[in-house]
Amino acid sequence: MGAALEAIRAHGPQTGLDEIAAQAGVSKPVLYRHFADRSDLFAAVLDAIADEVLLPQIGLEALADAGGELTDGETVRRVVQAFVTVVDDEPHLYRFALRHAGVGSDGDFVAATERRIAVALSALVGDRLRALGLDSGGAQVWAFGVVGMVQLATRRWADERSMSADALVDYLVRIIQGGLVALTTPPA
Repeated sequence: MGAALEAIRAHGPQTGLDEIAAQAGVSKPVLYRHFADRSDLFAAVLDAIADEVLLPQIGLEALADAGGELTDGETVRRVVQAFVTVVDDEPHLYRFALRHAGVGSDGDFVAATERRIAVALSALVGDRLRALGLDSGGAQVWAFGVVGMVQLATRRWADERSMSADALVDYLVRIIQGGLVALTTPPA
């Protein structure tokens, strides 16, 4: 998959089989020995973008090790900053993923990746709420809402660049923290 990722980085989100085969130093028929069709190859590329670029940067395993300390503003900032950084540093991979989201191995690459992140956040917040003796029912709502908000806001920012990446992260973190504080504060 390394050659495919490099081809996309070099040629942009419109990269096709010709560019991937050339980057890999093989012909298209050789690619088809390893992949059933174009969609199968692109699904593998999308999985590589998630598993080799995005998710390691976000650090889902590190979140699991956070021990419920997601209420710490630095943890929230690190996660949001990681996502914005990937979009900023890898714009061709990000746009390729958006362009070909429907061919992902889980049906919709963007939705499947968002779901993986949201489930991890939901588990952390749920654990934190239970540790505080609070109802954990809102954890999933909060986590999926936050992931959707960060993804859509960052997508819009990537298109318009109306502020710096740091300013975007600051705004998102403030919004997320406000919701998290409200969720983890016992009702009066």
